[in-house]
Amino acid sequence: MEMKIYSAKDLRERIYFLEQKKRQQEQGLHDQLEETYESLKSVNLLKSAFHNVLTEQNSLLPSLAGTIGSVVVKRILPGSSGNIIKKILGAAAGWTISNLILHKSKK
Repeated sequence: MEMKIYSAKDLRERIYFLEQKKRQQEQGLHDQLEETYESLKSVNLLKSAFHNVLTEQNSLLPSLAGTIGSVVVKRILPGSSGNIIKKILGAAAGWTISNLILHKSKK
């Protein structure tokens, strides 16, 4: 909506109004730039990515939990055994640890 200017006073008021509007817009741009700069720092990117992985339903968390579980089991039961019972117990322990990690992360 364009304001009609009929006098010098109207012109001064319109200039003042537009200058104030310009200052507000510049401040908004400056604030947005600082916010963008902070969000693009590597630490904040890592935090954001980690948070997204933990909060999304279809995320990499089940795979991550399975990997962590199998690494823990392989540390506990070193070496490859030909014993089928040890293999079954190792797989069961890995599955249990994976499920525990998943249930703890959902809480």
